Amino acid sequence: MHRSSDAPRPYVFGAIMFLIAFVQFSVGPAVPAVAEQFGVPETALGVAFAFQFSGAFLVLLAGRRIARRFGYDRCLLFFTSLYILAGAAVPLSRSVWLLCSVLFFLGAASVHAQVTVFALIELLYGADGNKYQNLVGSAFAFGAVSGPLFTGLTSSTLGWGTVFWTGAVLGLPIVFWLVRTLPRLRVPQDGPSADPLALHGWFWALSLALIMYLAAESVFNSWLSTYVKEDLGGGPAWQGVSLSLFWTGIALGRLVTSRLTRGMRLTSVVTLCGIAGALAVLAATAATTVPLALALFGVTGLCISGIAPALISLQGRQPRGAERLYLYFALGQLGPMLVPYLAGRVAAIWTFRQAFLLLPVPALIAMMYFLKKAAGLGLHVEADGAA
Repeated sequence: MHRSSDAPRPYVFGAIMFLIAFVQFSVGPAVPAVAEQFGVPETALGVAFAFQFSGAFLVLLAGRRIARRFGYDRCLLFFTSLYILAGAAVPLSRSVWLLCSVLFFLGAASVHAQVTVFALIELLYGADGNKYQNLVGSAFAFGAVSGPLFTGLTSSTLGWGTVFWTGAVLGLPIVFWLVRTLPRLRVPQDGPSADPLALHGWFWALSLALIMYLAAESVFNSWLSTYVKEDLGGGPAWQGVSLSLFWTGIALGRLVTSRLTRGMRLTSVVTLCGIAGALAVLAATAATTVPLALALFGVTGLCISGIAPALISLQGRQPRGAERLYLYFALGQLGPMLVPYLAGRVAAIWTFRQAFLLLPVPALIAMMYFLKKAAGLGLHVEADGAA
């Protein structure tokens, strides 16, 4: 199956993904200012990241039923709107625990909207799904570049909350488009409702691969700016651009990957990116100057850029795969729920350099192992673009 005649232009989904990343990835760079405002150590805010991903995990456990009950289109409208409201509420938080509560809803809305976009792409674009996953993933990455950069430029003059208010303003035309367009969208059915208990061994192995990847990525998203400050002695400007450079690598990599991986098995894409990514992390953490380290973290982003879209399409192409994406990503959130907090604890004892070495590198290696196990347990694998 190729692109449905009812499918909207992918830039529509790309705009949603850009908005989500613009706000979501501004949380990490805002940590130093937030910690100073609340008078707590920066490492203590690891619990806030845990709340953010806990919200994502819990809403995705019910995601399959929510999508079945209300439809993918209504889910996309509701959770995108909730995301905008939660983002606008972040600067209004007056305590760490209130911030944790807001981030809980931000995480829940963020990941449900993202997975709904992923599911719609697999249902609407068929065998071309991985191509469009890379394209909207690139839009997401450009949002992840813009948000932290915007935070770095405005937090010292306009306040750390400016980026969240800006995200709310950018979200208004997207909600307007969703209200006008989604009622006309006809989504192909994903077959009978999937029995959550009737899951094959490959599903659990593939889910473990996703857990490992998201765990590795979440360490960079949560702590890269702090790593630049604490371990490398970088100033606010370097802290502001650090995460942007990492996601610039991912954004450019996904644009390239959408073309270069046509005809390749998706498992091969993940394996090659995983090996290159692990080597790049080792090189980046060995660097002792800020410019070299950030350049190598940008290379790290470039190397791992093709992993997430390939893992999404591998699941989405299985029988009733789009519906099971919610459970797939619910399990995937276990990595981001736990590992950023663990990284903060490791850094409190040693340094963030040790945290980056002890967590993301083994996670990428474990990801490749579990992917191989999934293929051995019956995961249906085909070349990208195959019907």
